[in-house]
Amino acid sequence: MKKLMMAIGIIGILTGVGFSQEPTSIAPDMVVNLNAVNAIMAHLIVDENYQPVVNDCAQISAHAKDIFEKSPSKDPASIKRFQSYALQLEANADILKVLAEKIQKSNEEKLDTGTLKKTAALTFGQIVTSCVSCHQEYRVR
Repeated sequence: MKKLMMAIGIIGILTGVGFSQEPTSIAPDMVVNLNAVNAIMAHLIVDENYQPVVNDCAQISAHAKDIFEKSPSKDPASIKRFQSYALQLEANADILKVLAEKIQKSNEEKLDTGTLKKTAALTFGQIVTSCVSCHQEYRVR
């Protein structure tokens, strides 16, 4: 539990939760997204239950599709960068979803999941990285 609380605190600091929110219609979605990211981390680190990760990844992927056209900027180059963050988030969420499904199935069949779990951890890191990068560029300061 101590690891989970520390990890949630780190994610909160990295993503700027508690600072200012985006002045767009995507701000409420960011809270939902952060909750899903925190839930994924808890399942990956604490209880190794990968079935809920599938649902959380689907939620993040849907969120990424939803925000694709909601750039907080009017500048064409900035819009393209924002959309690239959304596409990165969607792709990594979809990849982690597939990995979680494979890990869950392999666990049930008592197969080795070491490589799959390492890949899932790296993919989760990419999700966090894309969120933090986007927030650094588009969060109001």
